[in-house]
Amino acid sequence: MKNTMHWCILAIFFLQGILLASTAFKNKYAPNKAKSPNTEMKRVDVHSNNSLLLSDNTDCPSMKKNEKMSYETLLKKKLFTANYDTSSRPVFDDKQALPVMVSISLYHILDMNEKFQTIRFYFSIRLQWKDEHMTWNESCYGNRKKIWTSANKIWTPDTVIINNADDEFIDKSQTNAIIRSDGHVLWMYPAVVTTYCTLNVKYFPFDEQACTIKFISWTYSGLELDLDHNESLAANEVYYVKKNQEWFVRKITYKRNEERYACCEEPYPDVTFTIHMKRRSLFYIFNLIFPCQLIFTFSSTTVVHVIKPILLHKNKLF
Repeated sequence: MKNTMHWCILAIFFLQGILLASTAFKNKYAPNKAKSPNTEMKRVDVHSNNSLLLSDNTDCPSMKKNEKMSYETLLKKKLFTANYDTSSRPVFDDKQALPVMVSISLYHILDMNEKFQTIRFYFSIRLQWKDEHMTWNESCYGNRKKIWTSANKIWTPDTVIINNADDEFIDKSQTNAIIRSDGHVLWMYPAVVTTYCTLNVKYFPFDEQACTIKFISWTYSGLELDLDHNESLAANEVYYVKKNQEWFVRKITYKRNEERYACCEEPYPDVTFTIHMKRRSLFYIFNLIFPCQLIFTFSSTTVVHVIKPILLHKNKLF
């Protein structure tokens, strides 16, 4: 009987040990197995969040907007990186010709020199093109549609006035360019331009003159830069004040040409603007012609009245 009780007690302890061991085994390994899917899910979520952050870095700021920093500042930090090259054309396809539109606005005719055959204008010159690197999502930057930046921070076309008669070329680097969210760039700058103009003064002061201003890219051919005129801005070409001016600007016309030069085989396009002017003759009529005519009439009358009595007196003597 004692042996039976002894074996029963041992069996009970043995079963309790098995239960404790199984419980310990479950607590040690089962949670890890249950936890691993969650861990994997969390890793996937973190990875997906990182990918979202990476995508946000390309379009939107990856952090909340600082109250001391505007959306324009954040946007400029995104656009003007070390990878942006101001010496390379802003196109993704190297074989693509970049269209550049040029237009002018005439504000004043400063001077005309008949001796040296030159004329001096005060212009506003406008250049437009698309920079494929300067694009952004407006909704990510407070619905910012455009920004202003110095023109020397972006690529700009190397257009020059080929018939320039001044000693110095125009300094264009001190003005801003306006960039839209779709990459459209508008660059406007003022310029005092002196150009050669063949003047015909045969019918002075009732003459009409046609002077040209010719734009061309200094290094890019038509295969890299397609220079043309923006017809949508044709109505904004003349801001010339007609009142109390010597010249009346009738119209400004343009023509696109392509020429081949001795240096290169590629065609080089140019845009030539022609300013058609008519001299206001009323000023010269009142200040030159009329006084001369008056002096001539007065002199003739005086001579007649003086010489005629002398001649009559001499006839009586003889």
